[in-house]
Amino acid sequence: MPVTGMFRRASADPAVVAVMGAAFERACRSLRDKGQPEIVQELLAERIIELAQEGERDPTELCEKALEAFGIKGERE
Repeated sequence: MPVTGMFRRASADPAVVAVMGAAFERACRSLRDKGQPEIVQELLAERIIELAQEGERDPTELCEKALEAFGIKGERE
């Protein structure tokens, strides 16, 4: 399933979907040079969804916390 579909299923609020999408894109940029398989992106998206469902709305924080779950330090922009 495409990640955007996962975000839409997780929230009916378009603003929350946009925040999750921004966090995911930022996280993917951090992973780009690390050669991660597609399953890692799916797990990353699931972690972003979990964090958003817990109330986090800052895309930078969503990204950082999701990457931390995999032992990866993100790059703050």
